[in-house]
Amino acid sequence: MGRGDAPAAPRDIPAVDTETRLKLYRTMYECRVLEQRAYDLFMQNLVKGTSHLALGQEAVAAGFGAALRDDDYTFCTYRGHNHTYVRGVSMSAILGELMGRACGLLRGKGGSMHLTSVEHGAMGSYAIIGAHLPIAAGAAWSAQYRGTEQVSVCFFGDGTTNIGAFHEALNFAVIWKLPVVFVCENNLYMEYTPIGEVTAVEHPAADRASAYGLEPIIIDARQGPKGRRAQPHRSEDLSSRRPLPGRPRQVPSRRGAQGVARTGSDTPVPPAPALAGHRRGGARRHRVGDSSRRGRRHRRSPQQPAAARRHRPHRRLGGWERRMAELTYREAVAAGIAQEMRRDRNVVFLGEDIAAAGGVFKTTTGLLEEFGPDRVKDTPISEQAIIGAAMGASMTGLRPIAEIMFSDFFAVCWDLVANQIAKTRYMTDGQCSFPLVLRSANGGGSRFGAQHSQSVENWAMAVPGLKVVAPSNAADVKGLLAGAVRDPDPVLFFEQKSLYATRCEVPEDEHVEPLGVARILRPGADVTIAALAAMVPRALQAAETLGDAHGVSAEVIDVRCLVPLDTRTILESVSRTGRLVTVEENPRLCGWGAELASIVAEELFWDLDGPVVRVTTPHIPLPSADALEDAVMPSPQGIVEHVTRLVD
Repeated sequence: MGRGDAPAAPRDIPAVDTETRLKLYRTMYECRVLEQRAYDLFMQNLVKGTSHLALGQEAVAAGFGAALRDDDYTFCTYRGHNHTYVRGVSMSAILGELMGRACGLLRGKGGSMHLTSVEHGAMGSYAIIGAHLPIAAGAAWSAQYRGTEQVSVCFFGDGTTNIGAFHEALNFAVIWKLPVVFVCENNLYMEYTPIGEVTAVEHPAADRASAYGLEPIIIDARQGPKGRRAQPHRSEDLSSRRPLPGRPRQVPSRRGAQGVARTGSDTPVPPAPALAGHRRGGARRHRVGDSSRRGRRHRRSPQQPAAARRHRPHRRLGGWERRMAELTYREAVAAGIAQEMRRDRNVVFLGEDIAAAGGVFKTTTGLLEEFGPDRVKDTPISEQAIIGAAMGASMTGLRPIAEIMFSDFFAVCWDLVANQIAKTRYMTDGQCSFPLVLRSANGGGSRFGAQHSQSVENWAMAVPGLKVVAPSNAADVKGLLAGAVRDPDPVLFFEQKSLYATRCEVPEDEHVEPLGVARILRPGADVTIAALAAMVPRALQAAETLGDAHGVSAEVIDVRCLVPLDTRTILESVSRTGRLVTVEENPRLCGWGAELASIVAEELFWDLDGPVVRVTTPHIPLPSADALEDAVMPSPQGIVEHVTRLVD
């Protein structure tokens, strides 16, 4: 149903033959057995952490499990035991994971709330409310682009409809016409609170979906809503206290904290002992085909980005000649993206105003004309949807580059970055990889004020699972961006916005730089100056002044990558010079230079001729006025003053 269409008329439910009914009932019964066994193990204190049961909601999982094709994708919440089981994952693997055993689905790295089996199309259960909706949309986009006719199905609870990711994902799916089905299992409770007390509409998902042009389909059981959850929010809520290790939990009363029935007396699965010995139905599941699913479209144009227009003569490098072009830092962004998109059709690009507009900083001019709208896609102003879609696409075969316009805006979607992208490869025991690049304009110097000028690379450096890159010149922009796209891990690529107009020579042919390699730009003997991004040219200017005016020989290192960090190059330099000065644009507290100072102190304490000195921005929001911004950011003169005091 498209936007502006009239609401759909009630559908006639097709007749279901007896054999199919029996198979569905068997699946529902097995789901009930699985959840009851999970409850029993929890009460014996054998389940690690917590456990969220879906007793009473078996019919939804069973129905979709029968309709899905084997290669379709499913995403669910932390209440996802049944959704995982109906995809073909064994009970023993699921229960083993709940117990933290080596035989578990993820060998104990995920637990009850993070069940994933890529082999079966179960792409994860997600513990943070709403996060998986844009991820599911991204998987659907991947299927659409690859022309596979796969469908992405996303299960969530009614409480999810009150979070921003729900609205961003639905809007995203409609705009791009994605093959995704959003399934709200309205169990009438938002964790502990009745949904009617915190939601303004009668049907939390369906009433809101209509606003985005989605067709709402409301399914109620014959005698009322039988999808009602038959257990409280967590298994702990059934017990007065969690027992000491080795002791069984106390058996609770028949009803839990909110008066929710604990047993199955009012749920769609009555006791059926006669079926307990039956094996699970083995019939292959099929889905009704959707002829409206679109295959991928591709359009190429001979026009190339402006990045390749100015040429320089050949230069001999390492015994062979390379043709060089003088590019600006911003032109090198387009050159790096275009190089990788020409090389690999799985490289796609999405972000706000990146297509026809060429980006707010004009860093992506020409890409739409060359690669077409299927690969260069404008998005709504929806940072959670952008990052989630990039994640879902990367875990299903694509290599997306996503742009967040200003790095300050990572605060809007930090859950998707720090809790989902960064952790999921580990929590799935390596089943999923995330070859994606998140680009963003970072740092000050452009007089944009405190909400558009932060230098936030240290945010990402503190999160395990992310790689962090910050180039200082146009050649490194192209080379490191190519290295980031080819890397199997998620990379945050910070472009310093005040450098966009700077120029240098960039190889015109394929140019790839490895991540995690620092570069000595100026050799020296008296002090090592380590700098990043916009601070690199300031450090070089300071080093020249130190040599000319003070007789100090300063070695300047462009760190280039914070994760992985090239400690070898830095430690070898400091061991020669005996002194280290870091130049950091980020605020002083918890900046990357503090980590580097710690490493040097541990490894080279007896080689140091003085304390490690950090030149940073003060721990304040960045001002907008030019005089104030210049006063607080590290300057070449400020670097000279710190170095001369250290050497003297």
